[in-house]
Amino acid sequence: MDQSAEQVTTGSRLPGSALFLAKLRPPASVHLVQRPRLLDLLEDALASPIVVVSAPAGSGKTALLASWAAQTALPCAWLSLDEWDRDPVRLWTGLLASVDTVVPGVATSARAVLTRRGRLDEVVATLLGDLEAAALDAAVLVLDDVHLIDDVPEAVRSLAMLAAYLPEGLRLVLIGRRRPGLPVDRLRAQGRLREVSFAELQFSDEEAAAMLRRLAPEIGEDELATTTERAAGWAASLQLSGLAARAARARSGEPRGSDAERLTDDYLWHDVLADEAAPVLDVMRAAAVVDRIDADLARALTGRRDAGEVLESACDRGLFLTRLSQPGWYAQHELVRRLVERDLGARDQEACRRMHARAAEWYDEAGEPALAVRHWLRADRPRQALRSVAVNNGTLYDEGRESVVVQAVAQVPSEVVAGDLDAALDYAWAHVVVDRRVLLDTVDRIAELAARRDLDDRTRGRIGFMEAVAALHRGEWAAVPECAEAALAHFGARPWSDTLGRFGWNVLARGVALTERWDDEAPLVRRAHRMVAVDRPRQLAFEGTRALGLALGGRPLEALAVAADTEDHAHVASMSILSLELSLAEAVSHRERGERDRARTLLAGLAGRPTTPLPYVPFRAALELAECDVATGRPEDAERRLAAARSLMVDGFAGPGATAWVETVEVVVAVAAGDPGRAEEAARRITEPTWRAIGLARTHLGRGDRAAAAADLPGPVGVPEGSVRQRVLVDLLRARAASGEEAREALCRAARLASEHGLVQTVAAECSPATGLLDRLERVADVVPEAWLQQVRHGAAQDALGGSEVAAAQALTERERDVLRMLPSRLTVGEIADELHLSRNTVKFHLKVIYRKLGCGSRAEAAAVARRLGRVRRD
Repeated sequence: MDQSAEQVTTGSRLPGSALFLAKLRPPASVHLVQRPRLLDLLEDALASPIVVVSAPAGSGKTALLASWAAQTALPCAWLSLDEWDRDPVRLWTGLLASVDTVVPGVATSARAVLTRRGRLDEVVATLLGDLEAAALDAAVLVLDDVHLIDDVPEAVRSLAMLAAYLPEGLRLVLIGRRRPGLPVDRLRAQGRLREVSFAELQFSDEEAAAMLRRLAPEIGEDELATTTERAAGWAASLQLSGLAARAARARSGEPRGSDAERLTDDYLWHDVLADEAAPVLDVMRAAAVVDRIDADLARALTGRRDAGEVLESACDRGLFLTRLSQPGWYAQHELVRRLVERDLGARDQEACRRMHARAAEWYDEAGEPALAVRHWLRADRPRQALRSVAVNNGTLYDEGRESVVVQAVAQVPSEVVAGDLDAALDYAWAHVVVDRRVLLDTVDRIAELAARRDLDDRTRGRIGFMEAVAALHRGEWAAVPECAEAALAHFGARPWSDTLGRFGWNVLARGVALTERWDDEAPLVRRAHRMVAVDRPRQLAFEGTRALGLALGGRPLEALAVAADTEDHAHVASMSILSLELSLAEAVSHRERGERDRARTLLAGLAGRPTTPLPYVPFRAALELAECDVATGRPEDAERRLAAARSLMVDGFAGPGATAWVETVEVVVAVAAGDPGRAEEAARRITEPTWRAIGLARTHLGRGDRAAAAADLPGPVGVPEGSVRQRVLVDLLRARAASGEEAREALCRAARLASEHGLVQTVAAECSPATGLLDRLERVADVVPEAWLQQVRHGAAQDALGGSEVAAAQALTERERDVLRMLPSRLTVGEIADELHLSRNTVKFHLKVIYRKLGCGSRAEAAAVARRLGRVRRD
């Protein structure tokens, strides 16, 4: 390989654990036998882009490819799969790291897509594009044990896509016990795939003899022939038989066994391991409990100080332990590992459970929660598994391994949490990233349990925290800060010392953000900012929530600045919840700034996200898209988006905050559709005072009732200070409802505040031709920057035209735009030609093109378009 796995991992900020690194290199074996005929067969097969090596366990598949990789001159990337790669995100994390070992940096863009939780087809497409651009001469990618994922549809589809569009110069080798889930027959017919099967992998008599002599140099010819025949070319059987023969020679005995099961079991226990000392057996049993083992883990499992030395010795003696590429790490042969663990369970089930519990403790301390949960469950300790999940669920979700949480909580018996308050709290917290309905039901159950007992402050704090989380997931934004602040008071000065308490200030901040009243100078926000400073991940998460709060509250310029600063930190890429909030903040801000295409792209991606663990992200994205559709004259699309948002209000997500969001947009859609009755019904369903007043005022103005609109609107001091957007909207609506100096003052207040914070779309949306607000803004242009006013003009023109005429005008050439600017004047065609120093025929030609591009039938229609546009810029 051209670059060490350690360099790739460190440089790419991938998981740097030894367990991960060990997967990126082929295993080496001191007992490997060279098989020239298979190496030639493999070289011939690699003339095809895809090679499938499929055969039963212990057939020598991995050994063959490892032998070939060790001597080939071709760059070779390797990834050994395990059962945890059934999680597609984990699978592609490893695959991208592997590809980086032969083409350093080529997987950087694909890894970025994977980190922000993009779809796997996007990850694969990005990688394929970058590999094509890299113009590979020749390289090979080997994936070992692909049978472990062949019943995971998403993983199979992603590998099928990789195989289908494999770039020139890259060869793909798939090793497994079964055919992979690819269209093998079609690919073979196309000449794109070759297979190496068990028939080819079977040892010939000569190869078997060479292997047995290497394993047991003193083996006699008769015994060699008998063993070769009995093994029938099966590598695992030869390995076991050879070692058994060596052990028998040491005892002057004879090997036993007939059928495969008895041969394997007898050789393993009666011949291979019968004379091994207790320390060796202890280490062998420890190695059988875990997938991979090193000296420290072996000491933890066996309680032996010399476990590391015994482990190394057992490997040197060929006792089915293979040195992994990461120094100090070993893996036991899978067949042997299964048999040893089965024997351990049969001899002493309690001892087996204790060893799994020790493994779980070790993995918990090593920061490997997924493996810890697995072993807690195997130790029949579901309560500890639940605790491990609760402590690490945020980390597991951020790393794209929420499936670990799902699997763990699914195996926790209901009786574990039935009467245990602490267990119920852990259970509820674990479900934050799994199932909102279970989360809310469990919080209700916690309240019942709490009512029947005396509670200490810590427990009260934890219960209050979960009530705040539940309020967030119910759409009760205003209740979140109050619940969270009360809960944090119970934790005292060090809330971060508690698993739940450390998230308290982030949940509080999230509630403030979603009420759309974020103000950096508000005392509660300033306190939250100070409190999270002691915990770097919580501080970064706070900044993401801050960006979202600024965006929702009508401060897009500040929101974009905070988002940009936060994204510069290395940890952001591995914090999925933070990334989601930053993406929503950026999408809302770009839309407010009038950058519609960019906003639509971001919003469309967010609207398709799952509602767990942040239900408000896809919900708000769908509502923002609905308002985009209203602004661009697409009422049917707006109705569809609104319906999509309402469909998310399930499983308890229908609180007053969520209701205010959806009904506010319902008012906008209904007024645009000319249905004030529907708009009024929606407005009256809003309980938040300011949004209710805004909704009713829009309804009255839609009916032409300015007096009623003015009566419903709050005064300048009646709008929360933190909500810039609400304050601007109230004054814009007052400017429409009032008259004279009152209207002018309201418009000036709105314009000054909006221009100060960069609000464009909020103002432009109120400046339709029917309101006449844009003309009135022009008359107070001296109070705002010209650049901002021009952005509002452009946004209002897009709204008035539904975007289509703006797009058409932008498609005009510079000369055609010059002609279009002249059309609203009274100049004749000849006079326009003179002004532009063109011939009359040239102007007539341009007019035909302009009419066609704008969809106009006459000069008058084109002139009307030019007037509505206000000014078609040359840029």
